[in-house]
Amino acid sequence: MYRHGTLRERRDRLHRHWAGWVAGDRANKQAGLREEIVASSWRRSIRWVPPERDCAPVDAAADDRWACSPLREPVRSISDELRTIAEDGGFIAAITDESGTILWTCGGRVMRRRAETVNFAPGGCWDEPAMGTNALSLALRHGQPATVFSAEHLVQALHGWVCYCAPIKAPAGSVPALSRGRRAAA
Repeated sequence: MYRHGTLRERRDRLHRHWAGWVAGDRANKQAGLREEIVASSWRRSIRWVPPERDCAPVDAAADDRWACSPLREPVRSISDELRTIAEDGGFIAAITDESGTILWTCGGRVMRRRAETVNFAPGGCWDEPAMGTNALSLALRHGQPATVFSAEHLVQALHGWVCYCAPIKAPAGSVPALSRGRRAAA
């Protein structure tokens, strides 16, 4: 359990803070918002992303990048396991490139449909300039795992989501380059 109350209370508190922030009240810090991570991302993202955006823009070249990605074969070799885990857990698993463009996803039918409504699907662009604060954009920006809960997302259409992401790193700790100088996150 979240230490300041239930998840519902936390979600409601974050939503009230988000609504105030979007309306221009940028001084209120009572919602438990993570200043160094989430609030900083909001300040960067608001320049490009309207909070009322309803879905991610699409990059039509994502299929070509996935076809020649060095991650394609390793993901294919464990895709049955990933699908089972995602379906059993009721979530979507995804692989992106360093631009935050989704190259591959798997998950149950219900969750996949929900994800597709916001273009959390191959081709969807999820970096800060495209979709604001979300776990994919934060993991890619900071090079470490990220979690974004409910109204920590800048885009209101994502307030019903909890997102987790971790960069895929080479044994030496670097994020491996994909085709065309791109990196991956999952």
